[in-house]
Amino acid sequence: MSTINKKILIISASIGSGHTQAAKALQERYKQLEPQAEVVVVDFFDGEYALGKFMKDTYFNMLELFPEAYEVLYRYSQKSFFNSNVKSIMSWAMKTKLKRLLAQYTPDLVICTHPIPCCAAAYLRYKKQLPQSLAAVITDFTLHQLWQYPEVDAYFVASRSLQEELQKQGISATKIFVTGMPLRTQFRQAQTVFAKGQATPSVLLMGGGLGLGAVEEVVAQLQAVQHKIKITVVTGSNESLRQRLLKWNYTRQEIEILGYVDNIASLMAKSSLLITKPGGLTCSEALSMALPMLLFSPLPGQEEDNARYLKEQGVGIIVTELNTVSTLVDTLLRRENELTEMQMQAAQRGNTAATQEIIAVLEEVQREQKIAKVI
Repeated sequence: MSTINKKILIISASIGSGHTQAAKALQERYKQLEPQAEVVVVDFFDGEYALGKFMKDTYFNMLELFPEAYEVLYRYSQKSFFNSNVKSIMSWAMKTKLKRLLAQYTPDLVICTHPIPCCAAAYLRYKKQLPQSLAAVITDFTLHQLWQYPEVDAYFVASRSLQEELQKQGISATKIFVTGMPLRTQFRQAQTVFAKGQATPSVLLMGGGLGLGAVEEVVAQLQAVQHKIKITVVTGSNESLRQRLLKWNYTRQEIEILGYVDNIASLMAKSSLLITKPGGLTCSEALSMALPMLLFSPLPGQEEDNARYLKEQGVGIIVTELNTVSTLVDTLLRRENELTEMQMQAAQRGNTAATQEIIAVLEEVQREQKIAKVI
């Protein structure tokens, strides 16, 4: 790898774990390819930024207390006339934070894994105050218009349909690359180290990095599955959920309760089925492991859209009623052909090399921009 990317600033936002995991995957691979590069991941909503903290708290409070209102707001914000005003307000409010980051880290390349810092970066580029190369990594399977900026030099997306949607919104096809979402190195390694098809099927249950959703209800349902299965539950950073589950009396199925773990790839590679909230990054990881999914408790907005996309692709089934989980699992385990077909469809849509492909494209984008400046 050449050393065009001397200093890279990757800006995420701590609203869900997927944006941060994507940023860290890029950082990890950059450091493996070019150990001398300065690669920094920054949380745009860190505790020192009062406005960011307010926005994050408001987001979580709305999801917890007024989910229907949040969904209405999300859908309304997709309307072009409303969206342009949101972008203008957002970029104006966030530009000072981004200017401070640019001055602090003086990067050659800025990568955004969340739309809000991307909004601020596009505004500064429009005002000719951001000469650095600018890239956007979309960590969902469908498009929200807060991602849409002609000032971005390169978009990295997970699907052809997302590429087409960006083009419909006026983004040049030459700027859009269908690579998949950036994944950690462990996903490349796990595919060759672990094998599926154990005598006792393994079911992996996740509630995202924050351990959200109706995890306890799903655990109860899995205890009622007629097939003999092994259950692994990952509660993420939700320690209270882990402690509650540890106190249960499990009699029907073998179960393992884990908190935050750093070996998700190996857990997925050994599983026959994933039951999860449809966060973009988690589901992309599952695709890379050819892992079929049952999708439950989607957050209003983007996760609901992710669930619909994955269902349409034949890799996931949406759980509309939690009391049907045991029946759905038994049905899939009984219909081996259907489960195998879902595995094949997932394998076709996963890409364990996405992170390296993104970095290779960015290197070429920067090279071309450097040549253009000389000419």
